[in-house]
Formats: sequence, C-alpha cells, structure tokens
Amino acid sequence: MDALVSGVVLASLSGLTALAFKHPTAFAKLYPFLNVAVTILFLGLTIWQVAVELTWTGIRPFLDQEQMGAAYLAKTGLVLPYVWICAVYGASLAFFWVNLKLPLFIRSTGTSEVAGKDP
Repeated sequence: MDALVSGVVLASLSGLTALAFKHPTAFAKLYPFLNVAVTILFLGLTIWQVAVELTWTGIRPFLDQEQMGAAYLAKTGLVLPYVWICAVYGASLAFFWVNLKLPLFIRSTGTSEVAGKDP
C-alpha cells in the first residue's frame, strides 16, 4: 500500500511539474485551487489533531489508573505525525510556488542569452 501511495504522489507531482512547464498560464489558473485544496486538507488534519489532544486532556482525569496504559495506546493510534504534516504542507506550498515562477524565469533568462542580449 505504501508503494502505491508513494507512486501516486510522485506521478502527481511529475504531472503538475510537466503541466507547469508546458502550459504556464494553465498552471497559473490552477495554482490558487491547489493552494486552497492543500490548505483545507491541512486545516482538517489540524482540527483532528487538536480534537484528539483536547479529548485526551479532558477524559484523562476520569480514566481508571489501571487502564491508563491501554487508553494511552488507543490515543497514540489516533494521533497524527503532525510535525511531518506541517513539513509536507510547507513543502507543498513551496513546490507549487516554484512551479508557478520557475518556468517563466527560465524562459525569460533563456531567451535573452540565446538572443545575445544583456539581462
């Protein structure tokens, strides 16, 4: 399953990069929607993480001390790797921005060098 997910992610990123370089105007129109989609996903995962932590904090005084180990294991099953989620969110926003700006930058610098013009 991990191989399938990583393959789909890599194919998606490659496809977005190809779209950004071949059709920069189309990617520029898609760019805000990509940012909104990733931000909504990030906010949903953040709400989940906060809900799990607040529930654990609120229910902990009512738990039987003998069952605390089992309850903690159940909680760790619900907790997300939030540091990685934040890192992926930031990397996604940076990736989208680079794909938005880099093709135009390469085209503008590449044409002046080919034509022999000074930048």
